[in-house]
Amino acid sequence: MFALSPVMGWLSDRWGPDRTILLGQSILLLAVFVAGTSGSSEVQITVGLTLLGIGWSASVIAGAAS
Repeated sequence: MFALSPVMGWLSDRWGPDRTILLGQSILLLAVFVAGTSGSSEVQITVGLTLLGIGWSASVIAGAAS
């Protein structure tokens, strides 16, 4: 989650914190959908958790920048 902090900080500087937070929240919603419909698929759970980390990073880093 913290590995992408420099990328999300750059994105927040480039797009603005509000747009980056909206992007992060959209990714979090996608993560909920992917992980929630996974059933017993380990690959889908992994993708969902990866999206969760990316969405979290975008939202938290952009929120700290605003």
